[in-house]
This record gives sequence, C-alpha cells and structure tokens, in this order.
Amino acid sequence: PTINLQQLSKLLGINQRDISHVINNSFNKTFRDLINDYRIAEVKLKLVSKDYEHMSILGIALECGFNSEASFYRIFKKNAGVSPKEFVAQHSKHV
Repeated sequence: PTINLQQLSKLLGINQRDISHVINNSFNKTFRDLINDYRIAEVKLKLVSKDYEHMSILGIALECGFNSEASFYRIFKKNAGVSPKEFVAQHSKHV
C-alpha cells in the first residue's frame, strides 16, 4: 500500500525521473495509475476466487494495497466499468 516512485527508484537503483519517463511512455499512464491497475487486477482475481469467499470486498481491496474505501470503489469502477459488487454478480452468472 505504501509503494511509491521514490521507493521503486531506490529498490531498482534507477533515477525516479527515468522510471517515470519509461512508465509514462511505455504504458501511457502515471506510476500511480499503473500500480492501481495491478491492484485492481489482483482484486478481480480474488473476487472470483473461492479461496476468498470468506472475505468482504473491502477486505480484499485492503489486502491488495488500497488504503481508502472511497478511492478503491472509484478506481475499480473507472477500471472495470462496474462497481465491485456488480463485477461479482456478473461473474457469478457465468459460473
């Protein structure tokens, strides 16, 4: 949940500006958007996994690195086009 560009830069030993440039040009998005895309992908996997049926949507979101319920729901809907609850309902129809 606390990963940021500075930490990634230090971890990789690469200048922050260079990492940011590569992400912006290669993925056409910001570092934060890229991280959130990976988080949402992980949330989606867990929402449809029987291994996580015992967890709430918010519990899964927190486990995947989101710190705020409001920002999670906003980002999820932007990414998936539906709310997390709608996503789960849609998936359960296809099982």
